[in-house]
Amino acid sequence: MNRNKKIWLGVLAFSPIIIGLGSVVYMFTVFMPSLPLHQQFAEGDDFPIQFFSRMAPFFIIMLLSIVLQVSLIIYFCIHAFNNKAVKQEERVIWLVVFILASSIAMPVYWILRIWPEPKPETNFVKM
Repeated sequence: MNRNKKIWLGVLAFSPIIIGLGSVVYMFTVFMPSLPLHQQFAEGDDFPIQFFSRMAPFFIIMLLSIVLQVSLIIYFCIHAFNNKAVKQEERVIWLVVFILASSIAMPVYWILRIWPEPKPETNFVKM
């Protein structure tokens, strides 16, 4: 795998964490200030329209994030399964960890297994 592909895969591996933090910031900067306004509106006013119109970008970003997360889980599971440097027992562990804790496991796998250059095997014995 060339260096550019490794870098883009690293950006994608860290993106669920970045998107998650961004969604928390978006929630606190957009949703929270509008909640006290809810008490000022009577029944049938436009508050729900204003509130839900602010939620549309949030839902679109979350939908794209879910699609990205699932596709990354599939890619990293296939990569771990086909990687010859990973032992058979370790492959099973990686697959389970990708499914259960993918947001943390993908950057860790990228740092440990994808980013470092493969070490050439030599016939020399170190003493």
